[in-house]
Amino acid sequence: MPKYIEEQPFNLAGIIIGDEDNPSFFSSLKVFEDEGETKVWFLVKADSTEKHQLIFSYGDGCGISITVPVVLN
Repeated sequence: MPKYIEEQPFNLAGIIIGDEDNPSFFSSLKVFEDEGETKVWFLVKADSTEKHQLIFSYGDGCGISITVPVVLN
């Protein structure tokens, strides 16, 4: 994950479970460096039917927010 997007610094990583506009659960995720890459991780039951999304925030206030769906295989 990049440290900056459009000159705005990385601010937060989180996981959303359920609908993005009305989630059943949200938690920030700890960010760590591993072999020169910035990473986050979480555990979930493989048979979960709930919608999971990762959210990455850059900058403050009305910064940039990127939401990525999690696909469970």
